[in-house]
Amino acid sequence: MYTYMYPGHLGEYERWLIKATLQWMENEGKSGAPLPAPETPGGPVFDPDQYRIVQRKGRTLAFLVSAASTIDAAANMSNQSAAEQIVASAQNAIAQFLDSDDICPPWPYPGPPPWLIDIASDLTFIANTAQAGSLRTAILKVAGQVLDRAQELAGASG
Repeated sequence: MYTYMYPGHLGEYERWLIKATLQWMENEGKSGAPLPAPETPGGPVFDPDQYRIVQRKGRTLAFLVSAASTIDAAANMSNQSAAEQIVASAQNAIAQFLDSDDICPPWPYPGPPPWLIDIASDLTFIANTAQAGSLRTAILKVAGQVLDRAQELAGASG
């Protein structure tokens, strides 16, 4: 029998998956041995919404870094009027995305939605893995916009 200890950052689905895998291994992987069903006394263990939030976060980070990269690339264009249009379009896309329900579903509790702070933290981490320069600055600026949006939502819910 295994003792189950989980790191704190794992979600309920990951914990269930680890537990189910270990229980399956205890049965020596006998063919036909089913995985145990998720426990339900304390509520559902697998939360599909939590999984969707993780997927959404990855797509969010990819979009925001891509938009920051576009702004950085446009700054190096020779056609300045086209560059200004691209920068304006990318900044508008970021602003619309931050205002949409894709990144900011309604948050009925006081304070900022925790996923916005998490996204800003990840953007800062990504920026700090880049060399000092305009791309790093652009990503940090987007992280600041995310925190600004989090503060706006905190003020609206409080």
